[in-house]
Amino acid sequence: MKRFLNHPLAGVLIFGLILFACSFVEGQNVRYSVSLPSISSQTTTPYLVANVPPNSLTLSVCNVPANQVPCTNYATTYNSAGTACAVGAQDTPDPQPSNCQATADAQGNIGFWAAPGTYEWTACVQNTTTCYGPYRITLASPRLIQTVRTSYTYTSTDVTNGYARVAITFPIPFADTNYTVTWGFVNLQSNEPGIYFTGDMHGLTTTGMETGIYAYAPGAGHAGDQFVVHVIAIHD
Repeated sequence: MKRFLNHPLAGVLIFGLILFACSFVEGQNVRYSVSLPSISSQTTTPYLVANVPPNSLTLSVCNVPANQVPCTNYATTYNSAGTACAVGAQDTPDPQPSNCQATADAQGNIGFWAAPGTYEWTACVQNTTTCYGPYRITLASPRLIQTVRTSYTYTSTDVTNGYARVAITFPIPFADTNYTVTWGFVNLQSNEPGIYFTGDMHGLTTTGMETGIYAYAPGAGHAGDQFVVHVIAIHD
């Protein structure tokens, strides 16, 4: 569905709403993190004990159901940049960004990025038979909302063509094109009174889209006319 609101005056913000009913594709990676501090049981007053080698916690993130403890039917985890972690190095403890590693930090912090879905994880103390889990978790797909503001100056080529093509790039690529877009532009400066502009959009991808801005009589637009294009995109 496509809608545009037009007005015969320059300097009017024009909004469009486009709803895409596309098949769902696996969403973007979701963050999971938890802290498993160690507490001394050999003193009258309990106190935290650092989880350091040779007794660091090792994390295993697996598909459901976990096949054993520690589990070995590994799922794919990622770092914050979206790079897959190797088996045996699935942990990316907070704060982010952090590298894929085999063990938790000294405070027992473990975490990982994974695609939306259900997983089971286990944590074991190195060089011991002490293990925890499996713990089942479900990571929900986030509803990502992004905004873009792009400035553009009408060129002589645009005047000849009768329209301008303004590329929009999202800060973070969407997992698919199943998102809703509201967009518009402000004509900041027109060199001829009475010109008005309208817009269209096309070429949606996971990384952006292209807007078309058209000039209408009594003028045909002039090189130097300036616009700011505003876009709000919400993943469904």
